[in-house]
Amino acid sequence: MSSSKNHTNLYASLPPSGFQRMLWRWSTKFQAASAISMLQPWEKAVVGIIALIVTLLVWFSIYAYYPEHATYLSQRFSFYIFGDEHIGMGNFVYDGAKGQASRMFSRLKDIGAE
Repeated sequence: MSSSKNHTNLYASLPPSGFQRMLWRWSTKFQAASAISMLQPWEKAVVGIIALIVTLLVWFSIYAYYPEHATYLSQRFSFYIFGDEHIGMGNFVYDGAKGQASRMFSRLKDIGAE
């Protein structure tokens, strides 16, 4: 039998403590949870590129189409609630938030006075 001195270390060594170790732990946990650790390096690159492209497309669609869609939803909401889709929802939302904030601060003020 060979002695234990001839054993090679099969595991990767830990990086030095700090930011590198935090990134290494995050990477290890992510690879283990998503089974990416069993892929070859070129397959990992393909999966990463596809994930990046999908993420960028989602963010672009939110940036490009969400404001128009939010305006449309605001008009439909005001039509169903007030009967007119041209009522400005900005003041309605602002007044509601302002009233809620004033009630919250008055309650906090009452609690502080006790």
